Amino acid sequence: FPGFHSDPETLGKKVNSEIIESYNSAQNKMILTGRDINLAKLIDSRLEELGMSHPNYGVHTFKSGRLSIEQYKIATIMKSISDFGWTCVHFYEDRKDWLLNAMKAVNETFPTVTFQPHLITNVKEKMKLT
Repeated sequence: FPGFHSDPETLGKKVNSEIIESYNSAQNKMILTGRDINLAKLIDSRLEELGMSHPNYGVHTFKSGRLSIEQYKIATIMKSISDFGWTCVHFYEDRKDWLLNAMKAVNETFPTVTFQPHLITNVKEKMKLT
């Protein structure tokens, strides 16, 4: 709905059991979200409330501008690979089309980088990536 990404009431108040173990065990991590930049401090507070460590590569929030949220996420992933020389990237996303587009962009630009897509759903049934 309009305003979803800027509404503080839409931020979760519990961890996603499907990904928390991966998040906690990741050595290098960032949170890349389409949430509005004005929610950044609230996201940081929520991480603390949930007992989660702050990602060592930051919380990246969306600032309205010339890019769509999908384009922003892909551009941020690409810049991170370029800046830090990642050879393997795990990307967790709840939009299958955005996930597949990010995978395509990384594979085309950085063919030696292993891109691991993870589709996050709120349903018990897993959706297969094709």
